[in-house]
Amino acid sequence: MLSMHQDDEYWIAQQHRETDRLNKRYGNVFRIFKGIESDILADGSLDYPDEVLASFDFVVASIHGRFKLDRKAQTQRLLRPISDPHTTIIGHMTGRQLQRRPGYEIDVEKVLRACAKHRRSKDAAELPQPLNSPPHGKESRPVDVDGVDLLNLDKRDRP
Repeated sequence: MLSMHQDDEYWIAQQHRETDRLNKRYGNVFRIFKGIESDILADGSLDYPDEVLASFDFVVASIHGRFKLDRKAQTQRLLRPISDPHTTIIGHMTGRQLQRRPGYEIDVEKVLRACAKHRRSKDAAELPQPLNSPPHGKESRPVDVDGVDLLNLDKRDRP
């Protein structure tokens, strides 16, 4: 997965050519997917143009700055890329860094419902775990979408 700046579009094209070459050579054994992490800007837009994002198999949209926006603004900032057809995964949904940074305030339920509606994933590093779960209180109640508690996917019955 690539994580670059817009002036690196040349390198993205180079990486795509190399990935295509390897997939042609080894495609009957395995496939390499083209992925990129795109920064969610303050207004919720992504830092790559649509034509660049469309060239990838998956796009991880993540916030990397402007953590001090209020809860409503930060939630709206996340909702825009969730509805973007290029986004596959929301990375760093809460902005927490374990034992380093508490993260930013968002309406977790609203964000998870939008992810479910638009069929977006969130990165596994933010799955509820003792050090990485949302603070206890109103944000830690079950978020039920079609009978699935989105905050406790790791606890559901598996076939």
